[in-house]
Amino acid sequence: MTGLCTAPASGQHTAPYPVQQKGFQATARYQVSTNRPYSAQYDFSSVDFMLAPGYAFNNWLSVRVPFTVACELYRTPTQTFDRPLLIGGTVACDFLSNGVLTLGIEGSIGGTVTASIRKYVYYDGGFFFHLGRRTKFSIGLGYRYYQSNRTAGQSYHTMYAGIGIRFN
Repeated sequence: MTGLCTAPASGQHTAPYPVQQKGFQATARYQVSTNRPYSAQYDFSSVDFMLAPGYAFNNWLSVRVPFTVACELYRTPTQTFDRPLLIGGTVACDFLSNGVLTLGIEGSIGGTVTASIRKYVYYDGGFFFHLGRRTKFSIGLGYRYYQSNRTAGQSYHTMYAGIGIRFN
């Protein structure tokens, strides 16, 4: 008799974690960066728009390919503007989530792909907070290193802030 009472209950499953969200993922974000914390004067600043399609393997690990249009201001030796296109790769890890609020880290590498005044490779890492279930508002802070590919070029350490939307 006890077997008959427990049989229907064994088919029910309640997941203690959010439902698996694997598959296509995309991020659209504005980022503003400056080298002010690392330099006595503002030598470099950038305003970027990034669109990054990718794939989420599970609730916590995803990869993306960021396409970034940047508007950069160089103040040394003379004030110059540049608008390069950047392409790279990102690995993201959402390590804390309750289904609505998510805390994650991201690491990226990429570089300039258009003819521009400065050619460089960038490396960055940041922390991001995401709010929402499928479409998530995101805000974050990070560090980016611009390594110049030109012998006369200067490399920059910057801090950035980003705000955008992530689609799962």
